[in-house]
Amino acid sequence: MSLLKKIYSGRTSRLQFIFLLIIGGTFLVLIADNLSSSFSSFDEDNLYFFSFLPYFFILVNRRLHDIGYGLLTSGIVGKAMLLRILFSKGDPSENKYGKPPKF
Repeated sequence: MSLLKKIYSGRTSRLQFIFLLIIGGTFLVLIADNLSSSFSSFDEDNLYFFSFLPYFFILVNRRLHDIGYGLLTSGIVGKAMLLRILFSKGDPSENKYGKPPKF
């Protein structure tokens, strides 16, 4: 349980968010592509979606922590919130989610 909390909690800067979204997303697509050849009855698009969705929510939650919000307190993540995630600076000092990322 502590490993899951360690992954889910903490903060992610803008640069980390974009980097992890691109690199991690590419890695997950490659894994899903290899798995899709094993499961011929499973739709390939569903495999991509379900492999990427938890990763995306963890990244968004960690980015919201950097801004000072939590995923549950921010409500539905819409277009305006996604723009805020991408372009707003994080808290420069420590907030309730931890110290600012060093990357």
